[in-house]
Amino acid sequence: MAGQIRFTFVSFRVSSLLGGAQPNTSSFNNYTAEWNACYQRNNYIAVDPLLAHCHHSVFPILWGPEAFRNTPALWRDMQAHGLNHGWSQSVHDIRGIVSTLSLSRTCEPITSNEFYSKTGHVLWLCNWLHSFMAQRLASTHQPPGSHPLSPRETEILKWTAEGKTAAEIANILNLTTRTVGFHMSTIMRKLGVSNKASAVLRAAKSGLLY
Repeated sequence: MAGQIRFTFVSFRVSSLLGGAQPNTSSFNNYTAEWNACYQRNNYIAVDPLLAHCHHSVFPILWGPEAFRNTPALWRDMQAHGLNHGWSQSVHDIRGIVSTLSLSRTCEPITSNEFYSKTGHVLWLCNWLHSFMAQRLASTHQPPGSHPLSPRETEILKWTAEGKTAAEIANILNLTTRTVGFHMSTIMRKLGVSNKASAVLRAAKSGLLY
């Protein structure tokens, strides 16, 4: 797909806090082995301005001296490995999952006309990759000791997330308040939490509500 819009290299990285305090990350790229080794050897991930920008903003960033003004060594090494012109775009979702798509090439700067004509395609590609990879990340990093919620439990938790009380949920689902309370107790046990708010938060971060 990257080749169809005239980019040689593609990199995609998705990261989240699903399942714990340490980020879970999955990534792939078609960079040269030499550049990947250089990036890792110099620990450039710790100072990469592209990742820093994309972690906090969904606005695209074009590569150039200005973007790397605080990391000139990284920029020089990138250019030495043929990564001269590039474009990074991120997607953030409600679960706290952040993904970054980077497209780059050795020749031909990215013009304003090219940028505006390809923005929609790049954003679509980034969202498509995000949806695919984020689902895989969520399904493989459920909270320790958790078990899949039943359809009824998921339904009750969704209504709880909407701010409904046990009595209101019981009325909506044609259940007794006691039954709703029983399901909520089971939900909290499965998710390893002690209150409803924590159950909603953990389920949302783990992708169990979507």
